[in-house]
Amino acid sequence: MYYIRIFDINHNILDELSQYNTLASSVTLNALSKCTFNVPLNSIKNTARNFLPFNLIEVWDNTFTYILYWGTIAFAVPDGSVLSVSCYGYLYLLQKTYAIGETITSNSIQNVMVNEVANFNTTSLRTGSPRPKLVQNHVETNTLMLSNVVYSDDNYYSRITNICTAFNYDFDIDSNFNFNYYLRKGSNKPWFTINSGTVADNVVGDPSYTQDTSNMANAIIYNGVLTAQDLVSQSIYGKIGAPTTVSSTGLSATDMTNAIYGELQRLAYPSVGIQCGVIDSSQCPLSGVNAIGIGDSVTVNLPAFWGFNALMRIIEIDTDYMTGIRTITFGNILYRNQPPQTKLYV
Repeated sequence: MYYIRIFDINHNILDELSQYNTLASSVTLNALSKCTFNVPLNSIKNTARNFLPFNLIEVWDNTFTYILYWGTIAFAVPDGSVLSVSCYGYLYLLQKTYAIGETITSNSIQNVMVNEVANFNTTSLRTGSPRPKLVQNHVETNTLMLSNVVYSDDNYYSRITNICTAFNYDFDIDSNFNFNYYLRKGSNKPWFTINSGTVADNVVGDPSYTQDTSNMANAIIYNGVLTAQDLVSQSIYGKIGAPTTVSSTGLSATDMTNAIYGELQRLAYPSVGIQCGVIDSSQCPLSGVNAIGIGDSVTVNLPAFWGFNALMRIIEIDTDYMTGIRTITFGNILYRNQPPQTKLYV
């Protein structure tokens, strides 16, 4: 049993749900999370006040010890005998807030990222708005600088996503409205293991394995000059050259070189993605104080896939709360079928 708590936009409690027909969520690294659930149309909980767009929701375990999902209602529509409710994570509040264009003359990447959160909180377009303000929390530092960079009119989710993508930062908003920037979210936890095809199976169904070389490059060219290369990769796959996709706008020569080496790190080897249904177990806890989460790396053991055994990073977790099964995507590649799209994660 899980409980859904509903709040107004000021985070004042409105109601609590324990009767629903479906409850599922999907959380992806550096992206909008999603949650869906259905409520019977004849439920006394089905009120316009409860399901007003931009009301906040939280999913809790049955002891109200751990919060499992948090977000805001995007829409709620009747569907047969139920009310179908769709929610997004708190990043949706940034996506729905207009960001005026700006020019950065000279500043560090760290300051630019912090300023975007401050601007979101204080923009005149939010004057009088009851939407909660964010708290700038964790910020990991680096020495990169920007100068003479122009950002066009946009929304704050796109603005922050573009900055973080360009400079290999991860980001999220936690359940207390803390905004966090990480050089790499999560930690290595090799003692937790995903096993398939062994006596210690904790995988449900057949895992899928994806390998992709469409973006691969182990020799990066900038202005016609070989600037960065991975000799180990080249010894295995041969030399694969490609021009850098990093924009030099606003970057010093040193910062540009650093950014190119970051690009090389992402592209020097085939992208690998593994997806499997996982049950909660002591081998790899999915709930409680020691639960693995987005960005963590755990040992994935798939003997049927050429004896595959490696430390793999979690980039997406889909949860079906009705069955307790989590579908986890590991690796540095994530495929989307609609529309065709491949996302790479370092």
